[in-house]
Amino acid sequence: MRSASALTTTALYLRAHAIRSSATLFAIALLADLTLGTQTVDFPSVRPGGSLSFPLEHEVALIIAVLVGQSFSSHMGSFEEAGAIGFQHYRTRHLLSACLLALATSAAIFGIAGNALAAQHLRAMLGDIGIALVSGRLFGWGLSWILPACSIFPMTYLAQDTTGHHLPWDWAGRPPYDPESWGIAILVSTIGVVSFFRDRRVRVLTGRASR
Repeated sequence: MRSASALTTTALYLRAHAIRSSATLFAIALLADLTLGTQTVDFPSVRPGGSLSFPLEHEVALIIAVLVGQSFSSHMGSFEEAGAIGFQHYRTRHLLSACLLALATSAAIFGIAGNALAAQHLRAMLGDIGIALVSGRLFGWGLSWILPACSIFPMTYLAQDTTGHHLPWDWAGRPPYDPESWGIAILVSTIGVVSFFRDRRVRVLTGRASR
């Protein structure tokens, strides 16, 4: 009886989170990561004389992180966050599974593709997921893209000093094994995870439960 109840609860949870749509979008993003990630995209420079070039993998990592946050959008948001029928356990497993899947598959894809900067990509994903989780907690999981979108400008134009060297908080641009940027990315991801488990009353826009 308990096993049947658990299966029913699991099915209800997956249906409320539109798991099929989330999985499809995630697969498309990973495919884009594999096929387009090593290509570069040019941004106009704020300094005279040219443009800035960044691997497209940086932007794809941001998209994947947003998808992780948005996967928590649910038709039963308040019901789940109230802890009804043990849904908190499902949310914890969901968080662990989504983060590990995003990090592991991205690292594996770049390892298979022979990209020597897989560690750099993994670090960028780690920091971006942290930002997406904070955004989801503050504005609602369907709006997990707000803070990641706001981070594009500083991560593009304010991530280098006057000599062109990447600053420590630029986890997408620093050398793959740079300890400072790894520390900052881990800190941001930790803040994101902590905010995920905070009471829903930290929401800044409304008093309603997140969706």
